[in-house]
Formats: sequence, structure tokens, C-alpha cells
Amino acid sequence: MAVVTAVAAVAVGTAVVLRTVPDHRMTFLVDGSAGGDPAAVRAAVGAAAGNTGDRDALALRRFGGECGTGDTTRELVGAGTGNKQRITDAMGTVEAAGRPALLDGVLAAIGDFDRRYPFRGRLTNRIIVIAHHGTDACHTDQAAVSARIEERIRDSGLDLDFRFVGFGVPEAEREGLTLLAGAAGAGTPVFPQTPDALEAVLDQLTVPDLPEASEITLPAPPDPTAGWTAYASADQGYSLRHPPSWVSEECRLDPSFNHWLAERADLIPECVPTDFIYYRVWVRTAEATGPIDTPSADFYTGIEVSEVTTASGARGQRSSATISASEFTGAQGPGDRIIEYTFDGGGTRYTLSLAIYGDEPGADRLIADFDLMVMNTFRIGG
Repeated sequence: MAVVTAVAAVAVGTAVVLRTVPDHRMTFLVDGSAGGDPAAVRAAVGAAAGNTGDRDALALRRFGGECGTGDTTRELVGAGTGNKQRITDAMGTVEAAGRPALLDGVLAAIGDFDRRYPFRGRLTNRIIVIAHHGTDACHTDQAAVSARIEERIRDSGLDLDFRFVGFGVPEAEREGLTLLAGAAGAGTPVFPQTPDALEAVLDQLTVPDLPEASEITLPAPPDPTAGWTAYASADQGYSLRHPPSWVSEECRLDPSFNHWLAERADLIPECVPTDFIYYRVWVRTAEATGPIDTPSADFYTGIEVSEVTTASGARGQRSSATISASEFTGAQGPGDRIIEYTFDGGGTRYTLSLAIYGDEPGADRLIADFDLMVMNTFRIGG
């Protein structure tokens, strides 16, 4: 629905110009700087525009460019009804180039509303900021950027409804975008990480009567381990799922416990008391004493160590390294890689290791499956 406003022109006789005041006016403010996934943003914005009401007034503005050039933001489609296809077409011209000029884009979008015409929405006036960076590259003082936005909104006296969407924004930059959103009076930004999630978020934000952005529930991504084979060891206190094609065997040699997994049966070791084992995946338990070990530079190169938290909440360490000297490293030799996760829980230390032998084919898939098995399915407590 829209409210019709009649403006009379004076002359001999009377001419009447009819213009409509939309119930809802909305601007898509799109990050056109280098990086990101332009194709996904084009598709999501086009789909969101197509799902709006026929009487909604829509506009499109991009930001991004070379700092100080005066061309860091541009209105691509002016606000008006009937703009669905225009916005879809204009999104095709948005190229990923230049630097993210968030401040210039937001200030200009506010200015678009701070004019008598096109009419502002009778019920809502929303600016949806879609960014793939969390900071303004043209201004080093991010606190000043936030303060300037807050000041501009206050001075305008406008009742603007901002929403911030950080599509693929790196973790390190999310705090910056959150602060900027707060300055604009918006809720916490939504951070979709897949094209489908971005499209779902924009679909919700373009419907005025849906909940706040901070309450939006992102669609859960499909679980790549859903059809995997379940394994649980009650006495050792853990469970996991592994690819259905893998072979799984336990080896109990008091007091040690070993659980072998491999994509082929010939890679399952014999159950014999030795540390020099040719294995694919080795799960073992021991008493949790002292700090978790990391690979020694005396025997490994390319050492990478990071803290991890599994989907079940187990906190531990992931290490990856390539063997440089075979002494004390077991049956593996120079050039072989070891990826290892270690977790402590309930007084027990759980170690899950993957061995990659040289440049064997399919190594990337094995590592990916191993990481999924641990991060998505490993659970302490069965």
C-alpha cells in the first residue's frame, strides 16, 4: 500500500501532479572494493530486490575506490518504485576494485534520505550495508569514523533503520564492523559465510516486519559427516564418526589403548607392543600429565601449531609438521607429514594422528576427512 500525495500547480485551470509516498524505502549499500565474492553478492542482492513489495521504493549505492579521488561511492539506482530489475541490472556493473571506503558510503546513503524528494518511506527507511571488510581503509582512526557516522545521523534528525551484513568479513575485522554498526544505531551485524546464507539474510532484511538483524538465524550448513559411521568407546570415554569406507579396529595392549582407522585394510597395523608403527590414523589415550607436546624443530620442519575447539566443545591443539629426521619419529621417514590433534578431558589425554607418506595421491582429501572427523564429530564423554 502507498499513500497518495497531490501537489497542485497554479495556472489558469489546475494541473495536478500525483506522486506516491511509499510505505517502505530501502537502500542496498554494497561494498564494491577489491576482494570478496562479487558474484554471490550480485545474486543475493538481485534475489532480495526481487522479493520486495511492488510499492517499496528501492535504491542501490556502491562504495569502494581509490582514497581521495572523490569517486569512493556512487548511487547506481535512485530511490523509486519499480526498481527491482534496475537494481539487478546495475549490480552487474559493480566490480571488485579499490579500497573499502565505508565512511563515504554510509554518509552518502544518509544524504540520499536527507532530501525532500524522492520521498522517504511512511513506515520504514532502511539502509542495508553489505560489506566484505570491517574497517574503512581511507581513514586510519576507526573510532573517528564511527563518531562521524553517529554525528551525521543525529544532525539529520532522520529516523533511519540501518542493518549491517558482513559477508566473508575476516574474524580480525568483525569487531570494527560491529562498532560501526553500533554508531549507526543498528543491531549486531550478521556474518554469513556462504552465498546461500547471504541470500537468506538479505531475504529476511528486506521484509520490514521481521525481527531485528541480531535475531536472524542463519541457515545451518549441511553436515558433511551426516552419513559417516559412528564409533564409541565407553571405557575410553570418547566417540567419533569416520568415513563409511574407512576400516576401524581397536588394539588393546595393557595398559595402552590404540584405535586404528584407514581407507584400506592393509594400512591397519598389527596389534603388537611397539611404537614404530606404520599407520594412517591412530587414536590413543593416556593419562593427562604435563603440557601438550609440540613437534620438535630437531626432527620436523614446517611446524604449525594452533588452538582448536571442536563442534562438541572439546578444546585442544592441532599440530602439523613434516619429518626431517627419522630418528625417534617411528616408522615414518623424512618427507612424511604428521597432523595431530591433542585434547585433555577427565584426566585423560586423547591424541589423534594422521600420517601422510611423501607425495602420495589423495593426501588433500585424507587431510580434509581427518580434520572433519576430529572437528565435527570427536566428542569426549562418549
